[in-house]
Amino acid sequence: VIFQCTEHVHRSMTRYKVIVQIPGVFIVLIPTASTASYAPYIIHPSRQSAGFVTTVLIMSQWPLITQKERLFQFLFEMLQTPSMRSCIWWVQSSSGTFQFSSQNKESLAQLWGRRKGNRKPMTYQKMARALRNYSRTGEIHKVKRKLTYRFDEKTLKCLQGDSNTK
Repeated sequence: VIFQCTEHVHRSMTRYKVIVQIPGVFIVLIPTASTASYAPYIIHPSRQSAGFVTTVLIMSQWPLITQKERLFQFLFEMLQTPSMRSCIWWVQSSSGTFQFSSQNKESLAQLWGRRKGNRKPMTYQKMARALRNYSRTGEIHKVKRKLTYRFDEKTLKCLQGDSNTK
């Protein structure tokens, strides 16, 4: 049901039509490559700024697609799960330092691979490569101790905030 259909122009000169405006949420139509048709998108209130579309989350067949889970989010979740303590545990939770089990690190990597929907089994070696990439971006740092890493302070606060809201 279309409650409202008004055409707007974003700063990037992209035309879009607001078709539903429920308190705090816009569902909009944005032109596709063929400008004769529009694709549905949803814009959450946290993504709206001064009435302009700033970030758009693509919808497929109308259900909302959320951002892909990232490895550091998965690891934080596993650290909060008591049954995973044989694979990963806090060395010092206040500083965000954690360690992998040398015996069960492959099991944790395989679980991550299944969570991602990989066809081939994930290995710890591949997962460790992603952790090294996080060191470059600053989200996780390697600690000078075998199989030990530390969440960046900002990342840790963000993850703790997310887990408190669930």
